[in-house]
Amino acid sequence: MRRCRKFLITRLIFHNLLTGRYHTEEEIRENLSKFNIKFYAPFYVILIASINDLDTESKLEEISAHKIYVNRILAQSFDNVEGIYNLDFERTVLLLSYDLPNYIDVMEHVEKNTENIVEQLYTSVKISISFSGDIDSEITKIPSSFFNANIAINYRQKNPSYTVQWFNKAEYVDQFSFYYPIELETKLIALVNAGNSVELPELFEKIERRNKYITGTDGNSIFYGLLQSMNSNLTRIFNDSRNLPPKEVKIRGKILTQLEKQDNLLQTFYLLKELFISIAANNREELRKKDSSLLVEIRKYINEHYTDPQLSLASVANVFSITEVYLSCLFKQETGENFSKYVERLRMERAIELIEKGDFMMNEIAEMVGYNSPQVFRRAYKRHYGNTPTSANKFKNPTY
Repeated sequence: MRRCRKFLITRLIFHNLLTGRYHTEEEIRENLSKFNIKFYAPFYVILIASINDLDTESKLEEISAHKIYVNRILAQSFDNVEGIYNLDFERTVLLLSYDLPNYIDVMEHVEKNTENIVEQLYTSVKISISFSGDIDSEITKIPSSFFNANIAINYRQKNPSYTVQWFNKAEYVDQFSFYYPIELETKLIALVNAGNSVELPELFEKIERRNKYITGTDGNSIFYGLLQSMNSNLTRIFNDSRNLPPKEVKIRGKILTQLEKQDNLLQTFYLLKELFISIAANNREELRKKDSSLLVEIRKYINEHYTDPQLSLASVANVFSITEVYLSCLFKQETGENFSKYVERLRMERAIELIEKGDFMMNEIAEMVGYNSPQVFRRAYKRHYGNTPTSANKFKNPTY
């Protein structure tokens, strides 16, 4: 509990430092001294490490494991880490201190370390990572450095040769291009088609954040280019969608009108976002209906074959040409019951019926309900009912 509380306090202090919540030098010194952070280093570096092309469809445990591994490598690669702060699953902020003669030496030192990190992460776990950063000589200016490092994230497309996208080396992205790589387009289309309306807002937040210096002005030709690219994706999705509600058709018409007039671009961006999410929700409902229909067929098959000892998650998945993982998730989601528990319940209900008749031995009933041996049947029975089948005392000729 104490360790958890200390972690939360540390996280809060770094959040306040990065976002400029401390207003005086004394306030900063008082809070940072609790964790032995250097207050009078010649140089401070804010370094943001960003995981590229994070697969949000992966399990949360896998994403967390990758994040923990990345943070460990980051911490081990610098001997002057004053603090590490997770912004989100993609980005980690490092506060570094340096006692070097000038900022050029600092930059060279950081770049050398980041080159090793990039190579190590990609070689070991195929994780692609990029860096942006800013340097200052006063810890009170950390919020500005954090702001600048965030801005520099947008410069990577124009400066791919730099290991670290330094704020003072960068060119403004809004003078050249918008951020909407093919990977992001592909992911957007995949999320909509999969009916994933939960992750789409996060994806749009990323698009907006990476393009924040072009989205604030109507009439910006670069912003218009971004909207045109997104609209092309929408057209592709819209044409493949069927039975769309009148509201969505109306929004679609408004988007086309505003793009034609190049008017209200920011509103058009949010209309695109609304429509993508709405179509995803519709797709999710259609997929749910298909899943429900599929599950009816699956349950019918299980009900007809549960007495087969070879019946398994793998065999049923193979019959319906789906993966075991999909079948397992679908079954649990739609019935609230695990596949194996469902099959066991059917077998036990049938076993009770046969025991009540009193016409069969235990080994016969075990075989009749899908078990290869009386021992396995006995364990399943006790697991399901809490007692042994012998307690019924109705077997024709018990074999125990």
